[in-house]
Amino acid sequence: MSGNPGKQDGLTLAWINSSLKISPLEQVGFLEKVVRRQLPVTAHAYEMTSRITAIGALPNGQDDKKASVNAGLRARDAFMRALPATLDAL
Repeated sequence: MSGNPGKQDGLTLAWINSSLKISPLEQVGFLEKVVRRQLPVTAHAYEMTSRITAIGALPNGQDDKKASVNAGLRARDAFMRALPATLDAL
């Protein structure tokens, strides 16, 4: 994983700034193979992947109506509002 020359930041920035180029269609193709268990990996690897990628419904976690701001931005804003009180409690 390469980073910026001389900065020792390869692991920090590997997911942001990388020479690795994977198209959205290639990503979907890979995920399809994971779901269909068509990769040359062990059953244990599939089980662990399933456990860490499970998406379940959380109480109070679904939108009841369409919102003007997407959920990611609303979650960020809620986190930033709660952060000072959280830090003060430490």
